Amino acid sequence: MSPMPSKQLTDVPPEHHRPRQEEWPRIPVDELTGLHDRRGFTTLAEERLRLARRWRQRLLLLIARIDGLEGAGVSLGRGTGDQAATDVADVFTEIARDSDLVARLDGDEIALLLTEEVEGDWGVVLDRIDERLRHRCATRGRPSSLSLSVGISRFDPDHPCSLDELVAQANRAMREARRVGRERDGRG
Repeated sequence: MSPMPSKQLTDVPPEHHRPRQEEWPRIPVDELTGLHDRRGFTTLAEERLRLARRWRQRLLLLIARIDGLEGAGVSLGRGTGDQAATDVADVFTEIARDSDLVARLDGDEIALLLTEEVEGDWGVVLDRIDERLRHRCATRGRPSSLSLSVGISRFDPDHPCSLDELVAQANRAMREARRVGRERDGRG
């Protein structure tokens, strides 16, 4: 039996090489928080979903809307709303692992794409966010009334979906959480 012919990596034509990270276009970031913005999130999340499909990996997407942020900017001044967005962004960054993706999608929306299934229930992640947010507010002398409405969706490689579908599922869940919170607080 003759050996199989082999091809050296250097034999691959240059047009088939994937660009090195330094050759990629600069991924946009949000100026206030330093997180990826919506466009940067979309670019990176599409790549994560492609890899998750290939490696049959589950993903978890959390989209959080800061409750009352639109009113805080008007009643307490713009800096208050900016500080709330920065606090939430910092908390999401603190709990994220290196493989996770954190982005500011909008003025009051932060996303966290967990690229590995969390051990146990996703409630653990929500508890960590709540605990860190309370601690941050307490240590910085801010009111601890900052609350989030969080929507969660899962990517299952056995039933794959597009990024748009994953985001839409999380947004629907987030709007439902917000509605329930308002009804609970008598604002519904």
